Amino acid sequence: MITLPLVRGFGPSSVFAYREGRVVRIEEFLRDVRQLAAELPQRRHVFNLCADRYRFAVGFSAALLRRQVSLLPPNETPDAHAVLDTVFFPVPADSGPAAPLIPDVPQAHPAAILFTSGSTGDPVPFRKTWGGLVRSALAEVDRLDVRARPGMAVLGTVPPQHSYGLESTLLMAMQGGLALHAGRPFFPADVRAELAALQRPRCLVTTPVHLRVLLAEPDELPPADRVLCATAPLSPQLAAQAEARFAAPLYEIYGCTEAGQIATRRTTETPEWRLYPSFALRQDEKGTWVKGGHARSEFLLSDIIELRASGAGPQPRDRHGCAAPADRPGFSSAPAVHGGFIAAQRDRQAATGVARYSGNANDGKGRLAWPPSSTLFPPTIRRRTGTFQATRSFPARSS
Repeated sequence: MITLPLVRGFGPSSVFAYREGRVVRIEEFLRDVRQLAAELPQRRHVFNLCADRYRFAVGFSAALLRRQVSLLPPNETPDAHAVLDTVFFPVPADSGPAAPLIPDVPQAHPAAILFTSGSTGDPVPFRKTWGGLVRSALAEVDRLDVRARPGMAVLGTVPPQHSYGLESTLLMAMQGGLALHAGRPFFPADVRAELAALQRPRCLVTTPVHLRVLLAEPDELPPADRVLCATAPLSPQLAAQAEARFAAPLYEIYGCTEAGQIATRRTTETPEWRLYPSFALRQDEKGTWVKGGHARSEFLLSDIIELRASGAGPQPRDRHGCAAPADRPGFSSAPAVHGGFIAAQRDRQAATGVARYSGNANDGKGRLAWPPSSTLFPPTIRRRTGTFQATRSFPARSS
């Protein structure tokens, strides 16, 4: 059985997180994970409702240790889980004298089920293995060269339950030896204050909607070392303004819930997206397909893609590394493209790229909820008073 470490890149007493004005060391994080893992009820699935990013990380990691599957709904639905067994974040235990060992997790373990946003229909669940999530995080670490900035603080304005937030504010930190910020500031003044309070190097992970509001205000922005942006295309003009105001390079990330992140671009330098290594695109009458890397299978991209053969790849190969014949299902007779591409959104009702908030954004700081059965039924989502509410049907608990 192949296993992968829960975290990597952290030395003794390295900073793992910044939470409510205090530093959380890696040893404290690992102790919190083991303590919570010991208290989890015996369930197959867990809803991680923690808005506090540090507590989300502890809950996500504790579920991994118990080989449970984290369910990450597409929108905040704090009123939809009243029927579920709920466990609140425990009081931290006294620190032990010895540094905890870093646990390993089987790479084949289904770590999470993410849901599409539902902007083009009902949300669809997609299972993510621990190995796939780790490979995604390491691809981002390599592409953004964050190892050259050890311990870089990561502040996110996106929730960790979202695919982009999970990859770029949590997993990149856990697998890159970075320090995550536990909060999720919403208002521009809060984003400025929280970012300025972090030690450098520091990174802001945000969306075009948040970025546009930040840049619209005349207040001086604290310098950063990286700015990441995703969920909707960013204009070169807005990207240039952001780089000037933050005095940092801005990188956009292209991806989808199905495949995860697959490409990046520095928008001020090129409109072309650069694929992560081992990913390839091919086109047929249905559109553009992506395969390889950390994606578990081949997925049809929803955007209109113009391929740029800056690196036309070899003939597609099957999982055994053998050249695939052109008539094999799932393969195209045209060579796959491993280089760059241009993407344009189709004419559709697009998501806004920012989480919808209802009530206090700090609600649910440390809540984990479990379905009363190990069987998961697909959710149905309905619109309600401007927010989304998830309605899930579960079988009665067996006696």
